[in-house]
Formats: sequence, C-alpha cells, structure tokens
Amino acid sequence: MDPISAAGIGLGVASLALQLFSGCIQAYQIFLDAAGMPEDFEHLRVRMRIEQVRLLNWGEKAGLLEDMLEQPSVVLQLHRNLIIDILFEIQRLFKGCLKIKEKFDNLMPVRQSQTADLAVQDSNSVSPRGINALLRRTLKVLEKTPQVPKRLQWAIVEQDKFEELIEKLISYNDSVVSLLDRASIDQLHEMQVQTQLVMLQLSNKIDDLKQLSLAMQVKTNTDTQLAYAYKSTWSISATAASRSDDGTSLSQLAIFKVQQTSIESHSLDQSSRPIDRKLVTLASSSTSRSQATYRGEQVWVEWKEWDLNHQLPTWDSMIEERVKKLAALLSLTDKPKEFRAPICVGYFDERDEDTARYGLIYNQPDNSAKAAVPTSLLDLIKTSEEPSLTQRTALAHTLTQSLLYLHSVNWLHKGFRSDNIVFFTPPNQTPDYATPIVSGFEYARPDLPEELTEKPAENFSHDLYRHPDALANPTSRSKKSWDIYSLGIVLFEIALWQPISSIVSVHEGQKGARTKLRKTRDRLLEDAFLRKLGARVGERYRDVVRRCIAGGASLGISNGTDESDPNVGADMLQVFSAEIVGKLAGIQL
Repeated sequence: MDPISAAGIGLGVASLALQLFSGCIQAYQIFLDAAGMPEDFEHLRVRMRIEQVRLLNWGEKAGLLEDMLEQPSVVLQLHRNLIIDILFEIQRLFKGCLKIKEKFDNLMPVRQSQTADLAVQDSNSVSPRGINALLRRTLKVLEKTPQVPKRLQWAIVEQDKFEELIEKLISYNDSVVSLLDRASIDQLHEMQVQTQLVMLQLSNKIDDLKQLSLAMQVKTNTDTQLAYAYKSTWSISATAASRSDDGTSLSQLAIFKVQQTSIESHSLDQSSRPIDRKLVTLASSSTSRSQATYRGEQVWVEWKEWDLNHQLPTWDSMIEERVKKLAALLSLTDKPKEFRAPICVGYFDERDEDTARYGLIYNQPDNSAKAAVPTSLLDLIKTSEEPSLTQRTALAHTLTQSLLYLHSVNWLHKGFRSDNIVFFTPPNQTPDYATPIVSGFEYARPDLPEELTEKPAENFSHDLYRHPDALANPTSRSKKSWDIYSLGIVLFEIALWQPISSIVSVHEGQKGARTKLRKTRDRLLEDAFLRKLGARVGERYRDVVRRCIAGGASLGISNGTDESDPNVGADMLQVFSAEIVGKLAGIQL
C-alpha cells in the first residue's frame, strides 16, 4: 500500500516525512526514559542517546524542519521513498522490541513539553549546543496528538532484542546519512565527534566513563535490507568505516580518562619509583631534550627542572608525585592516536648542589629508523625548506586535534610551542610532517581546582608563546584558553614558516624586549598581520588563528569565566571542535 494511504491522512510526501521523523525521535525518547532499565544495559542507553542526536542532526541537514517543509529540500525530493521507508522501519523496530505492542501503537510518550524537559534534564542527554532546542522543535510537530500513554516500563521490553535494536538503528542512521552530499556528510561526522567529546568532557565518574566506552564499541557488521536496496553514490560502507574509526578512538579516549582519573585519585605504588640513573646513557646533553640509550635501546629524554630551594616544605614530594603520575599516564600504550603523545618508559632523578631535574624517558616511534633523531618543529622552521601549503594545513589540523583531545579529558599542556613538537627524521632526509609527536609535558596537569599549580621557569623564548595574562600573573592557574592561545602562535609560525620571534621582530636582549613581548597578542591581531596571514594561507586558516589568539568570546566564553567548570569546558570544547578543528579540516586545496 502507498505510504500516504497507509498513514490515513492527506499529507504531502514531505509533510509525511516530517511526521515520521518526529515520531522516530519520540520513539527514541520513550526508550531513553524507560523506567527500571538494568545497569547491564546502561551502555546501550548511552549509545541510543548518541544515535538520537545523530538522527536529529541528520534531520536538520536534510532540511526536514525548514519552514515546516513548505519547500521540501533536494534530499527529500530525490530520495523521498527511501527516507519514508526507513523512517517507517525505525518505528517498526521500536515497536517490535516491545512485548505489549498495542499500548504503543504510535510510540507516543508523555506530552511534548514534559518529554522535552526530560531530555534536557537527563544526565545522558549531554550534547552540543542547540540539540535540546532542536529536540523541542521536532517534538512540537506531534504535541497535539491526543494519545498519552504512561511512561514505558522496562519490564515490557524484549530485552534479548534490545542490543539488536541498537545495532539496526546505527545501520539505518548510516543509511540516511549516506543520502547527503559529501560536504554534509563531513559536517555530520564532525558534529558526531563533537557530541561524543562533550559527553566525555562532562563525564567524570569512572562508571559513567566505562559506559561511554562500551557504548562506542557497539558495532553493526551488516547493512539492512533497505540499505542494500538503495545504495547512494557516497557508499554506506565508507560512512560506517569512518564511524568505526571514530568509535575506536573515542572509546580509547574514555578508557584513558578512566585510567587518568584512577591515577590522579590514588597514590601510586612502589613500582612507580624512579629507575636507576646508571641504566641511562646520555648521547647528548641539553637543557630540554637529549638522546640516550636505556637497557640497550635508543630512547630520548626530556628534562623537567625544579626549584630545589623552594620554601614550601612539601615541595620536593609534591613535584615527585606529579612526575610519577605524569610518567604513569604517558606510559599507557593504548592512548588514542590523536593525542600524538610519546610513550614514556620511566623517569629518573638527577640533582647536584646547584640544580635538580627529572628526566622523562621516551621510546622512539615504532616506525622511525634507527638513525632518526628528534628534531623540533622550531628547528625545522629555521633550517628547512618551506613545506607545501597542503602539508602545512594538514600539520595544523593534526596539532589542533591533538590539543582538542587533551582538553576533552581535562588535561592542560602548559607548554604548547613549536620546540615541543618533534619529528624523527634520519639525517639528510625530508621530515614526515604527517607524523608529529607532541611532547613537552613536564608542566602538564589535570584542569582540577585542587591540582597543584607549578610555575614554569622564566624563559624569554618560551614566554613568546604564553598568554599575556600568564605573563602578567605568573602565579595564576593555567587555563585551556591559554593552551589555545599558544596553539594559535604555533599555527601562525606554520603558516608563514617563520619563528614567532621573527614574525613580531622581538628578540631577547633588545631594548624594551619584555614590553614588546607583552604586546605580542595585540600586534598579531592587527589588520596588517592578519592580511599577511590570509594572503599566505587563505581566509579560513586566518580566521582560525585569529580565534585562537583573540580568545574570550571567540572561544565561547566571557572574561572571568571559570574554565575549570565542566559546563564551561563543554561550551569551549564545542567551539574549539567546530570553529577551529572543523574549519581546518574543511579547507579545500
């Protein structure tokens, strides 16, 4: 029977699609609000929340809510039969998962206003800004429906079919997403990652993080029959593969945050003691980074100096505890690849009458040649030929993604600059700019109110990357926006392939150098600098850099905002993901 006739109402195809879409979102909501769901199924509820947001975002991209469909979108005109078939099938799936199907013939939960409020209040409804408003708008389509059954009880759910339901919902979402054009698919992809990162940002309990990780591991290995019947130009398998890669990384990220939370909340055992300094043979000596061998293997060492004469009696033990935790965290081998962080194999203590420092020992990358040596981005900028714009833009995106992932688990880097971005390049060979390692974690710490704040040593070349507020108040607690400012300086360097000291013509030893240093941000935001930047790398790259350096409203916050507040952090993460990482990813060359 024709779908319109089956519905029994005189709607146009587009209006029917809107009604069906709203009914699907309602169906999601009734299951999400189910009373009495066992803990064993909680990760599936989390995944269902993610898929509901995914379908909402698709509906907006497909134009389902534009002017209440007075003018159907191109997507609806081209694929109307398939879209209606899939939306009908989604509702059928939900109904088929119930023991008493007659009670929920239309899959309509509590009244719209109450349902929307539940969605906003539910701790599992964490999602990018605008989603709750979009949910209310979608549910409004059905608010005049007279049928108002009681809240769904888990007892009438076919539990053995529930996981299969989630898997099929994932597959159908893949199907409708694949109907969009490539640009819209890429945008939805970024929105989906953003949703999951925000959920991660706002999840601080270990049990919640474990559920989120399990939710991201739910996979579907087969396409639905409808998906096979209507294959689009942009294949469903490609969409699913992209989703699978993201799910793996974000699942690893959630587990990493679990491990981080455990390390930060518990004292480390005796196995975390420093290794014997005699086992480390330095091949070179440096104030920041050295080549070495450890147990016969080539490694590299980064140094963390500290004040041996600090007045605080417990300073020594506090610093050592911070180094222990940092080494333990960086030793985890299953960190998401987007972190770009090295693998730490241990640390040692080295001190004499005048100086005290810790050496953090790192493995060389698995794919690096034995003759490869760590070379910083700053050294390459000073000595190497300028890479292509494609290479520079890809490097910029990789570094922004690294900082995004660090911030999503509430880590502050505190030393993001080009001499802490390392490449392993054999002598006389061209660096692989696609494989940077982000190092320099000696001052890194979690962004927690009670966490120890350690003032970095004064260094003019390092201060060029520090936010002006950090220079004016060196004892102030570091912030995510200060890391993002430092990132903006590095992006400026990559764009012009010049060190920041040359870009702003400020060098240590100059008359008034410190005064000029404090005005670095103001100068970089001048029209002359921004025009020069745009001429070299384009307007989109220029706008990303301007946003990083300007901070404040450009990052979705106002002056004086407490950036350690999880909700503030979530807002910043959304802006960072969409307007910085996403915009760089979308540059077409």
